[in-house]
Amino acid sequence: MVIEAAWGEKEVPLNNFLGKTRNADLILTGSSNGSRVVVHVEAKADEPFGSRGRSVAQALLAATKPRSKVPERIANLGSLLFGSREVTQTVGALNYQLFYSVAGALMDAEKESADWAVFVVHELIPQNLTHRFEDENDGVERVMNAKQIETNRAVFAEFVNALVLAHPGAVSHDGALWEIPGFLPFVAGQWNGERCERPITLLLGKATDWTA
Repeated sequence: MVIEAAWGEKEVPLNNFLGKTRNADLILTGSSNGSRVVVHVEAKADEPFGSRGRSVAQALLAATKPRSKVPERIANLGSLLFGSREVTQTVGALNYQLFYSVAGALMDAEKESADWAVFVVHELIPQNLTHRFEDENDGVERVMNAKQIETNRAVFAEFVNALVLAHPGAVSHDGALWEIPGFLPFVAGQWNGERCERPITLLLGKATDWTA
């Protein structure tokens, strides 16, 4: 891939009404073999996906304000990812951050007129999980939360499995990367507008770097 541009901590709108955006850790745009590509990277150590690691169903239950747009947002994102606005038991159990982040990558690819959207969870894990380090947030020394790391892996695997089962055309590349074709985001994120005519293929996977 030839990288043309890169952004760190970039906001990606998820719809055409006011509300929270998708904050991507890293976004790359470029081309590969004549195709346009957008890459979204979610950096992860031992913190959960999302501030509380909540599920889609939990996010829906927390939307108690009468004018909350969260239910509509979830229905729209579900339509994009799983072809249905219904929050089934399977969809409801999925991690909410992964749910809107992968959808955000697809919508960003549509905005950039890309053929491919790539979403990668990049783990940065120390080789020695018992090594103490100073937390940059509070200055307190601690060790990595090994249990949370394993939970994150299970949560991501659950999301990938649900998406693959919903798309029979999905193809695995060495078990580390899934190629899932046929996504049709709405044009420029306008949920009441037209869907893009050009299908976007999603590459979904996880990479791990072990640090000293």
